[in-house]
Amino acid sequence: ADGPLGPVGATAPADYTAQTAVLRTINPGSTTNTFNVQVNGDAIAEGPETYTVTLTPVANAIVTASCGPCTTDGVGVGTIINDDPGVTTGLVISEFRLRGPTADDEFIEVANTTASPILVATAFPNLGFVMRKSNNTALFTIPNGTLIPVGGTFLGAHATGYGLSNYGGTGAAAPDATWSTGIDETATPGIALFADGTLTTVMDAVGFGALAPAPYFEGTPLPVSYTTPGQYSHPRNPSNGIPIDYNNNLTDFFFVAVLPTPPGPAPLGEFTPGGPLAILGSPGPRNLASAVQRNGSVIFTPVDPLVAVSAPPNRAFNATLCNFPLCPSGRPYGGGSMLIRRTLTNPAAPGGPSITKLRFRVAEITTLNAPALFTPNQSDVRFITPYSDFVILQETNVPVTGNMSPGVTLEYVQVEGVPTMGSEGGGLNTSGTIGAVSLASPLLPGASINVTFMLAFNSPTNLPAGPFYPFRFLLNIEALEQP
Repeated sequence: ADGPLGPVGATAPADYTAQTAVLRTINPGSTTNTFNVQVNGDAIAEGPETYTVTLTPVANAIVTASCGPCTTDGVGVGTIINDDPGVTTGLVISEFRLRGPTADDEFIEVANTTASPILVATAFPNLGFVMRKSNNTALFTIPNGTLIPVGGTFLGAHATGYGLSNYGGTGAAAPDATWSTGIDETATPGIALFADGTLTTVMDAVGFGALAPAPYFEGTPLPVSYTTPGQYSHPRNPSNGIPIDYNNNLTDFFFVAVLPTPPGPAPLGEFTPGGPLAILGSPGPRNLASAVQRNGSVIFTPVDPLVAVSAPPNRAFNATLCNFPLCPSGRPYGGGSMLIRRTLTNPAAPGGPSITKLRFRVAEITTLNAPALFTPNQSDVRFITPYSDFVILQETNVPVTGNMSPGVTLEYVQVEGVPTMGSEGGGLNTSGTIGAVSLASPLLPGASINVTFMLAFNSPTNLPAGPFYPFRFLLNIEALEQP
């Protein structure tokens, strides 16, 4: 057995034990010979991996590539399938919505959660991985030959109803594939990704309520389908920044909205009777060209490494009312504001890839309607962009220990809004970016940039002002690299 094969190859001895050449005899009248390959198991989150088996030289027979996974005459492909519960198995539905501000404002995002790029290759010519709604109608296909990078995403959306193509910039979230007939979330309350043009192999599925038929849900379906208009979506629950599939829709997905209903009897914001309250947050669709998660390949350190991470200037809290001109107008944050300052470094060696886009996505936050991470109380935090007469882009002359110049300059992280985001600020799945890193002005190998994140603390009327309660603000770093 030899390997690896292509971009999803297994490696020896980490994944399997390679074998030296052994004489194999196929008896007259037979076409097969069976032998074992030792697979070396682990508990690492990874998708299917392949190895090759080469038959050479051949005597008294003719070898042809008649099997589906064979690559050339005399070379077969074996596949190691993940069997670890609660870890990723390849491509998953990472975010979706079956309606938005309009009935057909729909999108489905599929993410590569493995440690290797995934090359779509099925045994059905001109097909690929097929997304279907629960009446078995195909919505879109991820075609054969598509390469989804590590952490990358493929985006399908309604051809005319989808309204978030410009999320993150003009055309930045345009769909990679489209469908023309909307998903009726009552009549077809489920979606599933199939590994080929048939209905036999389901890669991932999500459904709503008791009406979702098998195989268009996993575990316990989501409680209800949302039939009212709203700027919301269902992002998958990440673990250490990676979308994890525990095969249970109810725990695998969040429900986020830019204007969620606050606790209490008033039916404000985006509300569906009988449904759960939405967590403050944002839709964040990504396509094949979007920045991908790079937590492990971008160095993220305090701007002043000589003081504690929670001390100024690394973290600075202002307990006064956070209102215009610093915070967005129309929404005073009675709990004050906080600046979190960090240095980001491109760790690539000279001649390595430059970073042409940096994006920061909120993976966990204590905010409006968020799950309770601390008891008895936790802070209500909002991710915001500092405002004045115009958006403030930089902090200048911030003192840093041992700095011989007047201070350092930091770039404010600008929240990437979606339409009707409003003045509540950002929450779960909200993203931010910095314009100082771009294709025209990349972050070169070994170079660094200082950035500032701004948080506002919304103080409920029955609680004291200020961050006197624990809070959490965890980010995924997403980046685009150019050789």
